Amino acid sequence: MKRTLYAIIFLVVIFLASCANVVAPTGGPKDETPPVVLSSKPANGTTNFYDRTVRINFDEYVVLKEAQKNIMISPPPETHPNYRLSGKTLIIRFAEPLKENMTYSISLGEAVKDLHEENALSGYSLVFSTGEEIDSLSISGKVIHAQNLQPVEKMYVMLYEADSVPMDSVRIKPKTQRPDFVTLCDKNGEFSFHGLSEKKYFIFAMKTNGTSLKYEHITDEIAFCDSLVIPTYQKPYEPQPNDTIPNDTIPQNTTHNDSLNTDSLPKIVLKSFVGEDSIQKILKKELVEYGHYRFAFRYSADKVNIEILDTVNDSFKLIKMPSSNNDTIHFFYSPERDSLNVRVSFDTIEETMKVPLKAKQKKRQKKSEEIISLTFKNNVKSNVLVPGQSLELLFAAPIIESLPSENFLLLCENDTLRDAFTFEKIDSLSMIYRLKTNKKIEEEKSYKVIIPDSVFIDVRGCHNKSQTISFKMGDESMYGNLFVKIRTKTETLQIIVQLLNDKDNIVDTQIFKPSESEPDKISFLHLNPGKYKLKAIIDTDLNGKWNTGNLERGIQPEKVFYHKNTFEIRANWDIDLDEEWVIED
Repeated sequence: MKRTLYAIIFLVVIFLASCANVVAPTGGPKDETPPVVLSSKPANGTTNFYDRTVRINFDEYVVLKEAQKNIMISPPPETHPNYRLSGKTLIIRFAEPLKENMTYSISLGEAVKDLHEENALSGYSLVFSTGEEIDSLSISGKVIHAQNLQPVEKMYVMLYEADSVPMDSVRIKPKTQRPDFVTLCDKNGEFSFHGLSEKKYFIFAMKTNGTSLKYEHITDEIAFCDSLVIPTYQKPYEPQPNDTIPNDTIPQNTTHNDSLNTDSLPKIVLKSFVGEDSIQKILKKELVEYGHYRFAFRYSADKVNIEILDTVNDSFKLIKMPSSNNDTIHFFYSPERDSLNVRVSFDTIEETMKVPLKAKQKKRQKKSEEIISLTFKNNVKSNVLVPGQSLELLFAAPIIESLPSENFLLLCENDTLRDAFTFEKIDSLSMIYRLKTNKKIEEEKSYKVIIPDSVFIDVRGCHNKSQTISFKMGDESMYGNLFVKIRTKTETLQIIVQLLNDKDNIVDTQIFKPSESEPDKISFLHLNPGKYKLKAIIDTDLNGKWNTGNLERGIQPEKVFYHKNTFEIRANWDIDLDEEWVIED
């Protein structure tokens, strides 16, 4: 009987425990609604407001994220206000008295987020005045990267009053004074100013980690408008009949998040860039490797003079070579001495220095171990040569001696082609050698070039190691071609057209001088299957590359254009565009 009673009690306990087990609620859809402003003190559009405390009330509990960076107040106070939360209210306490007869604009950016999901309130602006009237004019625009035209996020945009001030004087203001008005770009690079008076303004933008709001570092990313801007009237947002939010607040589920119709404003487009120090400078001087020293400069070294002060023998075999863009000067030599005294002069700078020609020898290292092998690359990719190309050898240093062709071996499908080829140099410095043959390199047949040890000797006395290069001549059917007609409607003497792959890497570049009457025809041949884009650069200074801007001189970065389409290249397929690509401002 007792056993039966104990069993019944045990089962009841188990049953009650299972009933008391707490199960997590399944929940509903994720909350994606940002906080809503219910009211503010002062209300939007208030005049004669002198209180140093501003309160903004929300419909839920919120958190603040980097308020000092994200909340923009115009005109900017000298001292950051204090920001704190009390219940569902954001309290902004100014550290200094408000200016008389001034319209203030407070933009919260994305500083305010809801407590649980961190949905950000975006686009909210509160405008009030300490005078009798509210300044009602506005400016809006967008900041994009000058090089790729992508929007710039979190960039300070500033206004400087510029009535009766020459542009040359206005452009130095970002370096010498704080802005009169400031705001912050959103994630789409867009910005807007409200509560402006009818004056001329200079627009300047800057991306910086500093808090001074001054342009102090050449490495800061900046943008500027090269003409003064006059703000325009912006129609206020008119609440719809079904709006339930008070009229002095901003409806958050519309596109008019700052209570003003920003679509009615003309858009100003600023193009950002990182400036360059205009002073020529030696960036690097280094021993690259055995018998190879280089000087790297900030700018083109065409006006740089490097004078050898020591007397050197002919056996030193010194060869000077500029880089392709002329900002680096390479010296190749036979390292028979440990150092060399040189004088480097450019502009008003003259510097004398002792250049080490050999690396410091490690202990227990034999002298013969310093000698390195002569290395070279070739233009074969994945064992395939592009149709129409010849095999080329690209050496690391100028060649001063090469053995006759009978020392090499060319095989076709295991058959030896004797007396059918040679290697000949194709550049003035003897660094590029091309295979020349009196027999046609046939498609789909396998070839091998066997280069024996020590058949090439460079200026340093280095010899190559034995190497075998296997390749096939690519079939035309493996590739696609792109043909485009370009009509230029902007004033320029030269255009750079770049073909970019899906990773925005440059695949090919063509430079041409645009025709005044006919479209220019550009061809990109033997392209591997894939997706490509076309980019054009207006090469204002004719140097064959994109150039950045300069604030002090009022120079904008060189203009960039992208073709509206992405091109999918397929094997054995041509894309010949009938529609002209029109490049115009």
